[in-house]
Amino acid sequence: MKPSESTAGRMSPDIMAQASEWLARRDAGFAPSEQADFDTWLAADPRHAVAATELGHAWTMLNRPRDLGRANHVLLELATRRERRGRRARGVAWAGLAAAAVLAMAVVPFGERSEAPDSETFPSTVTLRPMLQTLADGSLVQLNVGAEISVEFSAAQRAIKLVRGEAHFAVVKDPARPFVVSAGTLEVRAVGTEFAVRLAPEQVDVLVTEGKVAAASSVAPAASEPGVAQMLVPAGRRVVIPLADASVSGSRSEQVSPAQIDAALAWRGKHVEFTGTPLADAVTLFNRQNTLQLSFADPAHGKLRVSGVFWLDDPEGFARLLEASFSVKAVRVGPGAIAIQ
Repeated sequence: MKPSESTAGRMSPDIMAQASEWLARRDAGFAPSEQADFDTWLAADPRHAVAATELGHAWTMLNRPRDLGRANHVLLELATRRERRGRRARGVAWAGLAAAAVLAMAVVPFGERSEAPDSETFPSTVTLRPMLQTLADGSLVQLNVGAEISVEFSAAQRAIKLVRGEAHFAVVKDPARPFVVSAGTLEVRAVGTEFAVRLAPEQVDVLVTEGKVAAASSVAPAASEPGVAQMLVPAGRRVVIPLADASVSGSRSEQVSPAQIDAALAWRGKHVEFTGTPLADAVTLFNRQNTLQLSFADPAHGKLRVSGVFWLDDPEGFARLLEASFSVKAVRVGPGAIAIQ
């Protein structure tokens, strides 16, 4: 679902509150029983999956300042803005914040032109998300925020280690060289398929979106506890395997609906992160990616600096957020153009 089609703003506040609580618990790391309860909640009402998907985007992006070590700067900027604009609004409910974040994610503008920081103090950066890596064999890996992998290819095997976080793999078929992802004590083996692996403190989650994979423990079980050597996970299923197991005998496998898959992989949405970026550079990037073109009625507006994470395929949402954050207006000047005045 694209941000412009978002239903978050119309969603029941109770559902939004429930979704935000579930995502907070998931961020801390689900126990196996909590994952089952979350899936039951998702299946109970179609609106639950919609809320979880949309808040999942916002949740991931609102964690970016913390993950980049910029939390103190963002908090300081927000405090300054709150003090400067305190008379306008004193409180925002989570549902309203989530709806705004879903529209164009989180933005921390650097104020008016006269307040723009020195470029050496806040250097401009532009980062496309999610991080995408093309491996030597042509396989694609998308990394969630904070995820890290190491790669070691040989003539016999394509080995990937998920050091931390979550990644989605689109594997090029090569029967002679299995594609093996290790996460903790788990190994996920595939030939040609698409799947996601998430390494949590106490478990590994594997979600298969195409083809099938074989999941097995890399730790041999004791002779008295033979367990299960491996389990096959086909497309449309998820398996949750506790790291404490020396086999996959304690795992839980379940069917997942398309809505549940969308919710679990919401972080893969195409977005861009700006840090102290001149608005002219940001607009140039949006214009390269979209038929709807943005322009400046006053070229001086291009010197404004902006930080935040935005949907790259929603230039109108980006323009409307600029309108709400700066002293500018976003005006339609034709069927395929918006002027920032």
